[in-house]
Amino acid sequence: MKSERFLRGVFGVIIFLMSLFHLMPFFRPRDLKGTARNYGSVFPALHIVQFGDEQYSKTMAYYTQSIRRLAACDLSYDYSFKLDNGQDYGRSEGMCLYTSKVDVIRQALLEYDIGDWILWVDLDVFYAANGCDRFEHLVRSKVNGSCEFSSLTSPHTINSGILFVKVTPAMRKFVSEWHARQVAVNYCVGPADQMTLQETYLRAVNSTYNGECEHGHPIARNECFTAISPTESRSVDGFCFFQCNDTFQTHDCDTVHSSLDDLFWHGKIGKRYLTVPVRFWILMAYLSNTNNTYTVVLECAVVLIFVLCCAAVLFMWKQHTDHHDHIGIKHEA
Repeated sequence: MKSERFLRGVFGVIIFLMSLFHLMPFFRPRDLKGTARNYGSVFPALHIVQFGDEQYSKTMAYYTQSIRRLAACDLSYDYSFKLDNGQDYGRSEGMCLYTSKVDVIRQALLEYDIGDWILWVDLDVFYAANGCDRFEHLVRSKVNGSCEFSSLTSPHTINSGILFVKVTPAMRKFVSEWHARQVAVNYCVGPADQMTLQETYLRAVNSTYNGECEHGHPIARNECFTAISPTESRSVDGFCFFQCNDTFQTHDCDTVHSSLDDLFWHGKIGKRYLTVPVRFWILMAYLSNTNNTYTVVLECAVVLIFVLCCAAVLFMWKQHTDHHDHIGIKHEA
């Protein structure tokens, strides 16, 4: 009798907690594009673009899903994945993936309306924040006013893993020149398209630059780039860069490793953070559709209570059945 009352009480607690916090997916479905909120975005429209072959996109599915989650959280965002079929974007002419990447960005700028924004994201980038609020807040601090091109700039490079590009005649011209330079060298080792991006940038903002950083080893070319264009003076003429202390993404900075505070995790170093606890945290944030850390912590606690309650139920059930089996054995004796 006491066991039955206990079991009813446990089930009552479970049902109450699940209905109170709407935790489980069948109680509270995640936001999809049709129910996404409009944050009054800094972007009139943000087109998130990725590119890769089918096999690698499957390998990085956990990463690309996080980018799709970002795209689904605001009505002004959309997402497109450009499949590498071995023919388009110069692939049939022998262009490597890095060169085709620049062509994807170039064609996207021609496809979308003047004033829209394109967010290019490499396939090895993970969106680590929950919802749009932090993304919008951080981006708004950089991508505003006369800004037309934004990415991370570390002490020695401009990183091209995550790029914000505004659809303007100037940026269409700039990216076309970047693409032409990349096609000419088809450089696809190490920093790949970053080398030609930096060279195109120098030619766009520095009237005295005469190509002296376009030869030699990539390290020497980066050092030349830094000498001509120090980090603190790179945000000019429509270019506005995230710095290593902005918690935008720090994997590509020289002295700081990726951290859980980053908006994006980029590359293999980021993968070490995708442990079971972190994946569990991301899942709870995803299901709860909230940007409030307190709420996510609370819902994680609810899940823990739910698991403990289930364990208690199983333990009581086993005790109950063992007791009856023991009585049955006694009767038989």
